Amino acid sequence: MDQQLPKPADILLHYNYGAAAVKQWGKNTTVLTNRPDIPRPAVTSMRPTRVKHDPTTEAVDSEAQGQWDEDDVMLFFWGNSQAARERHAQKEQERAEYVEKWRAGATGSPVNE
Repeated sequence: MDQQLPKPADILLHYNYGAAAVKQWGKNTTVLTNRPDIPRPAVTSMRPTRVKHDPTTEAVDSEAQGQWDEDDVMLFFWGNSQAARERHAQKEQERAEYVEKWRAGATGSPVNE
């Protein structure tokens, strides 16, 4: 098709490929779910609320809360790489400088540089 629409960002292609690779060939992702120092993804149920109490589905729901899907794995790797940590630190530094300049301008005091 000859479309003039802008293409999605490259990061989406890489992210989706990574998620597909984890889904197709990923092994030992339980290593991520067993680590105590990382947050667990919340599992929301799209099922309608049950009228009757069914303990078998509750066991499945609580078991599924500890499982990560391919998107959870990719988000973990995307957000915890060295480059991601450096980007975050840089943004925090820029924000702190911006706030300091704003504060100095608001109070009329000189900025320490």
